[in-house]
Amino acid sequence: MSDLCRACSRHMFTCDIGSCKKCGEMTTSGMLTLCSKCSIALDQCGSCGRSILNEPEDDPNAPRAHIVSLQDDGEDISVQKGYTRQQVLEHSGAQVKVASQALRKWLDEHNLAHVTIDNELKAVRVIFITCSLNEAKLIEKAPGVAAISRGD
Repeated sequence: MSDLCRACSRHMFTCDIGSCKKCGEMTTSGMLTLCSKCSIALDQCGSCGRSILNEPEDDPNAPRAHIVSLQDDGEDISVQKGYTRQQVLEHSGAQVKVASQALRKWLDEHNLAHVTIDNELKAVRVIFITCSLNEAKLIEKAPGVAAISRGD
């Protein structure tokens, strides 16, 4: 999910795929105009396009929900002959589980053991965590992490 301003973070979004107006990559909702990477890079709300940079910030040390997008390993087993959708999901799930375990190890090594991994969405390669904004900026540098955005 793209970064959202406070106003848009309260909205419901459709569960379909859209297209980023900046780079053309897919978005996690047809209602979003920017993908997660462009939203973060431009510091703009992925829905309305308002600057997130100028929004008054909450306490940067207060825990909040974040969504960690995992890097793609480049292996698309769905195109390999004979794989069922279930096998593809199991493969993706195993990859996310390994990435989740690697992230947990990295968090422990960097004195961030208190950060909680709340959920894993295997089909779309994301992990939901709870941490502060300052911690999120550190976690974005962890191996295997493609991007991190606010989930609140």
